[in-house]
Amino acid sequence: MALAPPEGSVLLGTLGKTFQLQGGLRFYALGEAEAAAIAALQRVFVAGFGERALARVRPVGAQQIVYFVGVDTPQAAKALVNADVYAPRAALPELETGFYVDLLLGLPVRLGGEVIGEVVEVIPKATALGQDLLVVDTGESEHLIPLQADYVHLHETHVQLTNPPEGLLEP
Repeated sequence: MALAPPEGSVLLGTLGKTFQLQGGLRFYALGEAEAAAIAALQRVFVAGFGERALARVRPVGAQQIVYFVGVDTPQAAKALVNADVYAPRAALPELETGFYVDLLLGLPVRLGGEVIGEVVEVIPKATALGQDLLVVDTGESEHLIPLQADYVHLHETHVQLTNPPEGLLEP
């Protein structure tokens, strides 16, 4: 059984504490797209445990609870607590809007035709007061850039900034 995710996998989130007596686990998605994806998938890769079939995913308040085939007791579920959950990129639902956080990490950030930095973190809107923030490392300093701003354009291979506000990229 493979312990590391296969090449081309995308991190969806992390499993949290067990939930009730049927082997459920809290799922902490990286973002909204990841939360929607896990609800649509039939199989995922659980780091350290390999590929697992999902029995069901259900919302409980603001959380998602995941149930895996063959994991039907709290004792069995405890082994999976804190494990990262991945899916093959090809299996992810296409997004009309939004983004998969893991696919943004490491992307170069361009201003004009020049690479000015790299995305090193995405702070989700839940913790960033209503907007997703990119943390961009320019080599000299890190900058917070609001992802939904008009001047931020996501491409598959890079993030393009077009006419950002003055001072945004100053150290």
